[in-house]
Amino acid sequence: MRLVDVLALTAMRRGDTGIYWMQRWYYLVFLGCSIAGIATSGYFYCFHLLHIIDNNDLLKRVLQSVTKNGRALLWVAALGIILLYVFAIVEFAFYRESFVNLDNAYCDTLWQCFVSTLDLGAFRSVWWADVGNAL
Repeated sequence: MRLVDVLALTAMRRGDTGIYWMQRWYYLVFLGCSIAGIATSGYFYCFHLLHIIDNNDLLKRVLQSVTKNGRALLWVAALGIILLYVFAIVEFAFYRESFVNLDNAYCDTLWQCFVSTLDLGAFRSVWWADVGNAL
């Protein structure tokens, strides 16, 4: 029998299958990342930054709100993509020639126009460029 199975059976016998069981796994991973950080490289210590959430009530509430409303957030993301697609249709119909002078922006087909709009509008927008220059 593996160690994981023994731990699971021990926890089930005690009726300890709730939040404390997950907390034990969290601390086992925490310990494993510490040992791996010492043994191999310091990249494993990045997991320890998540421990800030455990000590901060505000971050716990933010995490709960995001996980409880995850489906609503996915629908908001879908709405954003739909709006960018509508904008790409307008660009494809009326402003296709303006894409000729842009780097890596093509609008020969509707799909190319949508991908260029997604790239220019969401990933390389002016706001992100300002943040990158400030850093």
